[in-house]
Amino acid sequence: MNFSPYSKRAGIWPVLLLLLLLFSFVLTACGGDATTLPGETSPGTTPSTTLTPGSTASGDANKATPSPTGGTQGNVIPGVPTVAATPSSQTPGLAQAPTQALPPPSATSPDSLYVGETGHFIKAPFLAYWQKLGGYPVFGNPLSEVYTQDGLQVQLFEQALLEYHPDQAGKPGEITLGFLGRDLAQAQKLIGANAAFAQVAKPADTTAEEFIPETGHTLAEPFKSFWFGQGLIKFLGYPISQAFDQDGLSVQYFERGRLEANPATKAVNYSNSGDLLVAAEGWPAPQKFDLHLNLPPNLAIIQGGTLLVQLSNSAGWSPTDLQGKFGSTALKFASLKLAGSDSPVLRAFQGIDPGLDPQAYPLTLTFTDKNGVSRALIRSVQVNAHDYGTQDLALEGSLDALADHQADEYDDTQLAGAYNIFTPKFLWQGAWSYPLEVPWTLTTNFAQRRTYNGKLDTLYFHGGLDLAPNSGTEGANIHVAASGTVVYTGLLQARGNAVAVDHGMGITSYYFHMSAINVKVGQQLQAGDVVGQVGSTGRSTGAHLHWEVRVNGIITDPRNFINTDFSK
Repeated sequence: MNFSPYSKRAGIWPVLLLLLLLFSFVLTACGGDATTLPGETSPGTTPSTTLTPGSTASGDANKATPSPTGGTQGNVIPGVPTVAATPSSQTPGLAQAPTQALPPPSATSPDSLYVGETGHFIKAPFLAYWQKLGGYPVFGNPLSEVYTQDGLQVQLFEQALLEYHPDQAGKPGEITLGFLGRDLAQAQKLIGANAAFAQVAKPADTTAEEFIPETGHTLAEPFKSFWFGQGLIKFLGYPISQAFDQDGLSVQYFERGRLEANPATKAVNYSNSGDLLVAAEGWPAPQKFDLHLNLPPNLAIIQGGTLLVQLSNSAGWSPTDLQGKFGSTALKFASLKLAGSDSPVLRAFQGIDPGLDPQAYPLTLTFTDKNGVSRALIRSVQVNAHDYGTQDLALEGSLDALADHQADEYDDTQLAGAYNIFTPKFLWQGAWSYPLEVPWTLTTNFAQRRTYNGKLDTLYFHGGLDLAPNSGTEGANIHVAASGTVVYTGLLQARGNAVAVDHGMGITSYYFHMSAINVKVGQQLQAGDVVGQVGSTGRSTGAHLHWEVRVNGIITDPRNFINTDFSK
């Protein structure tokens, strides 16, 4: 058995019951169907609430009864304060939304998300609905806090209005989409004044345009293909106007929003109907900034993964005084000019320890924008558990002889400089390669737990990949996985002959148990250069290479860099 006993102290594993409870909460808050919006209808069916031009929403049985003091009864979201909204001066019955931006919180909460882009919170149960159904790409960012409109608690987003229905608590209809398109048309005083909102008769020839009998309007290109192709009855509802020209765009209003098209290109986009409503009502608008935060899909990453955090924009400015944290760990950012980008980006990497408790961790960024305004972006990143397997080793003699923690501590002290090095640029380009070119076998996986003579060692797990040449002999060349600079060479107690290479951005790779070292500290390496030969020096039972990758000192799965080109 060829193995490298070097391992790392693990954290305490979380209680699985907590994860089950959290998962159950998301299901009950959001409904069980991820493809159909809760409270909405499927394409081809009539929604429970249908609007015709100039009408108001039906289905008032689901709305709360106004209290004698002007409030509402039975529709308050527990733990979420509401604003005593006053009627809009322009649109009767439409509340004054609390759109004034708020400062960031002093502490984070799993049931609350502060969106620094607009200075507003998203809280439960709106938060679970917003996250599960697509978040920012679908709904946009919040433009208000929770407020009361027509007897319901609602929250305005850039592309949607969300409503809370207390009588549906814990059911799919607890949160539904409100009639943002109708509200916008009313605020802009279009209904009754613009002929495009008058119902039309069914055309004799329906080849070019589709008649929608539910609202008495037609759909023609380019909106027809876009609406049908994306199944937008679930999100926008039916059209409440014909297409017409507005502010240099071809537009069409729907029950829950607006579509717009460039007259020259015919390219169709969702309108930011929430922003248009804020402008039409004269409400305070948030001070937005054109800065994009790039994070993993679904804001989730597995134990042993590599987290990439990036800030970018197309306006040619960069935030100043940038500070970032993942949990309690400070992020190290570098300003980079990437291929194909006209503006620099700010990028940081963070290793996710394989022993980190699987739960949600706050990601917090603070900075000053181009107007000198202090900003804060706060996200919740979920770390998911990942099982890398268990290996059983039959050892002769005492366990302490092979699991000498003092040897590991000595090695860590010698390698501390490499662990902490941070070169604020990429020293490599492209995906990495495995460091052995001869046929080899993976004898021990990354983060694999071990049992010694049948007894699980609960304090340790494997820190890298053990690659053993199939020949079973020493001497095969070891190639550097990517370009970089040699920052350590030497003989260690547990790892034997060792080489450490800096690849930039806080990312380092390590090659242990070598029979010989072929490089020197400070030497510049190109991907594939030979750093030494396979051996069995240090604490090892056979010829193999222990290959390790650390991100800002945290061990991560080396295959992350083979499967993903992080230099793009």
